[in-house]
Amino acid sequence: MAGKIYIIYDPFRDVDLRETVKDWCESASYEVVDWTPTGHYGDLEIQMSRASMSACDIALVIVGKAGAQERSLRLETDIARELGIITLQLVSPRATVKYLPGAGIAIGWSEQELLANLQKLAAK
Repeated sequence: MAGKIYIIYDPFRDVDLRETVKDWCESASYEVVDWTPTGHYGDLEIQMSRASMSACDIALVIVGKAGAQERSLRLETDIARELGIITLQLVSPRATVKYLPGAGIAIGWSEQELLANLQKLAAK
């Protein structure tokens, strides 16, 4: 196993994207530990996210049909940053923004680009 990955996505818009990204990660020998549907967060949900994410090496943010999800994505990426986890954002073809500032390294929507970035991170 190359490492553990935590996926952050919008469950109302990006479930199909999540499955694609999970397959890509597993093809690179990464274990997908958890994925958090962004949405309304209370203290319990934040604690659960933090606990799951703390076991991971990388957090992947799926930037899908951005807009309403942006606030939730930022909350999750703030947790990753607090924990010192490397964050990558995958910008899907359906995204209405090209980059979420402060949400990590933006990479294009391709398996090859994701795998290349994961290999670079593994080499460090």
